[in-house]
Amino acid sequence: RSLGVQFHPELTAEALEGWNVNGGAASIRAHGLDPDEMLEQTRAQEPDSIQRASRLVDRFLDLVATRD
Repeated sequence: RSLGVQFHPELTAEALEGWNVNGGAASIRAHGLDPDEMLEQTRAQEPDSIQRASRLVDRFLDLVATRD
């Protein structure tokens, strides 16, 4: 009755901004990516991302977590 994912479906622009301020931006740049562009993409996709994360958790609860 566990759910593990290799990503952060709960990620918001605010959270990413916090990660960036605390050293994440350097790591992003080290991988050849632009942290400002990543933040803008996250902001643009945030409403849909929130819905997808909610559906993921709801589906898990409906199909797995409630099984005996």
